[in-house]
Amino acid sequence: MKSGLGFICGIAICLFCLSSLTKTSNSQLIVPATPVGLVMAFPGDKNKIPGDGKWLLCEGQSKKIADYQELFQVIGWTYGLGADSSGNRTTFQLPDYRGYFLRGVSGKNDEGKNDNRDPEVDKRRASDGTNASGGKSIGTIQDDSTRLPRYPNEFKTDKSGIHSHLDPTFSGYPGPHEVAVDGRGPAGIDYNSSASTNDSGEHFHKVVGGDKETRPKNVYVYWIIKAKP
Repeated sequence: MKSGLGFICGIAICLFCLSSLTKTSNSQLIVPATPVGLVMAFPGDKNKIPGDGKWLLCEGQSKKIADYQELFQVIGWTYGLGADSSGNRTTFQLPDYRGYFLRGVSGKNDEGKNDNRDPEVDKRRASDGTNASGGKSIGTIQDDSTRLPRYPNEFKTDKSGIHSHLDPTFSGYPGPHEVAVDGRGPAGIDYNSSASTNDSGEHFHKVVGGDKETRPKNVYVYWIIKAKP
């Protein structure tokens, strides 16, 4: 009975989804209207993006407010003033998402629960070109960073930190403890206790190898924004 009910519900959902689509005169399906300001990933070439001005690339372009009033009402000058940085302020700037992964805003939700998923939120900066501290503001940028390894025992250092110790060293004579020769002690004498070595002082070893950035697996897409209804 439960499986039959689930099947019926599935059909109902599909019919609802289909009913939300409209058809043109030549029976082509049209996706329901999307809100201005919506950002989407576009998997095709640049020249395949609709050229009617309703969708724009997120590449930091300057646009006239008069031409994109609805979009300006959504993002304002969050991403910069655009080409007109005078007192007139007739332009605004689109977000520049080239080379960026987008991250959900971290903080408290409507129920007051904090996710604490952005431990370095204080290092975010404004994306309007001022590099001012951005905090949790929408549109702020966070530069790349590398945390300590979760499993540090899996990391090894290089061998470039080679250093020397002075005593003891082998003199060519039998015995439990041989002292150094070449002007640093009499040869062929056995001692009952070992000679201590000189420490080489505090020093560091660097981890070698690695790449130019820390990143997950990814696929190239174009970020586009709905600019007009």
